[in-house]
Amino acid sequence: MARLAREQSRHRALTAPEAITTPAGVASFDHCHWHRMTYAPPRIFVRKRGRFMFCALLRLPFAAFGWTAAHADEVLTYKWQGVDRTAILHIPKGAAGHAAPLVIVMYGSDDKAVNFQKNSGFDAVADRENFITLYPEAIDGAWNIKSRRPVLNGEPVDDIGFFRTMIDDLVSRKIADGARVYATGFSFGALMTYTLACALPDRIAAIAPVASAINEAQVEDCKPGHAMPVMMVNGTSDDVQRYDGYIKSFGRLLSVPEATEYWRRIDGCTGKMSRRCPILIRMT
Repeated sequence: MARLAREQSRHRALTAPEAITTPAGVASFDHCHWHRMTYAPPRIFVRKRGRFMFCALLRLPFAAFGWTAAHADEVLTYKWQGVDRTAILHIPKGAAGHAAPLVIVMYGSDDKAVNFQKNSGFDAVADRENFITLYPEAIDGAWNIKSRRPVLNGEPVDDIGFFRTMIDDLVSRKIADGARVYATGFSFGALMTYTLACALPDRIAAIAPVASAINEAQVEDCKPGHAMPVMMVNGTSDDVQRYDGYIKSFGRLLSVPEATEYWRRIDGCTGKMSRRCPILIRMT
């Protein structure tokens, strides 16, 4: 419970409306830019990418907006590893009837999809920008980030297979555009975002992890095979997923600068075309 309270406090700190001074309350990046955002003090850096990179996210928000549904959302159910796995699907009116961009949104430890859907504020932006949002439910409030836990029927939970099944289902039904499937998550959900980028690079177009760097075990197992657009959002005062990383019994979390350098190498960013970005986010 203490960890859940800290997670919720961190989420409110990153999503409180009064903390955002940008007009739309969002951060965005295009096909040839890579952003790293940190708080206290706020600063953003941009690195140019190769000109052959595809478009990433038009706008990927992580700020609180008033939550309103365009119409009744659908709860998807998939039989996986002998149990029902579910996810909440939100389709704005402007994204209905054709294959639209899909953003998969993952919560942190011990949360619930319905809570995160309401608190993250993605649906209001999806309604405005006409993209679909998908909120999967984890087993026992935790994602399997290439580990032996959580366990289901005596076996490690196969979250990768679950996500692959959801994506393929939505693409096959022409609900989602297979070339524009994106993933984001908060804290533990951010770790799962990295796992998806590494395990499903043929299905995930770009990622935007919030409030966590990548861990060492994930790096050792990561083979995306091509450049992956990444936007990392981290706080220097985060006392759970620390900016400087940590070492615990279950492994080592890289520091944010180490994680930044890792993705820079993966994506072939040489730094030759780097430039300082203006400050877009301020804390009040």
